[in-house]
Amino acid sequence: MKKFMKLVMAVMVMAMSVGMFATPTHEVEAESNYKEQAQKNITVIHTIVERVEDGLAYTLPIDDNDAIEDYILVEAKNYEQGAIVTVTMDGLGEIVKDEYTLNEELSTLYKRFGDVIDSYEESFGAKIETKIINIELEDGEWAYGSDAEGYEYAVSSDRVEVGQVAQVTVNEFGEVFTVDVLKSI
Repeated sequence: MKKFMKLVMAVMVMAMSVGMFATPTHEVEAESNYKEQAQKNITVIHTIVERVEDGLAYTLPIDDNDAIEDYILVEAKNYEQGAIVTVTMDGLGEIVKDEYTLNEELSTLYKRFGDVIDSYEESFGAKIETKIINIELEDGEWAYGSDAEGYEYAVSSDRVEVGQVAQVTVNEFGEVFTVDVLKSI
């Protein structure tokens, strides 16, 4: 029995020396807490796609106050050059979500950072046009109107109503940046 107890004690001493029964140190706990808290900190950045290559969209930040000096790479999905993409990241810089930036948000973004967007688009040749559209249909969240050439555009329904004529600023991908109601019919 004494030999057995000595053997058990020897195994326990060895196990403790290699950390088998040891508790995490304060350093490990602090790092774990940091990562946990950082994942809760969410940052939303609006970007513009400069190019798509090998399944990745290389996007440039629009509204980050020059905090990011490099590309933000997102899965290409169906993004094209000039598309405005909203990227949501956690505090560790991991991308949580990316999606097209839509109407109201896009309009506000263009009003505040239009010069930045314009300079990016000019650098890779995207065209910005002003169109006059007649709002013909509304289906809850979206209102739809077409221009004189027959192209249809979607606008947030809280901005316009059926029967109104609106002036919109669009890029070559049909994304609406600004909406100004000209008249109601």
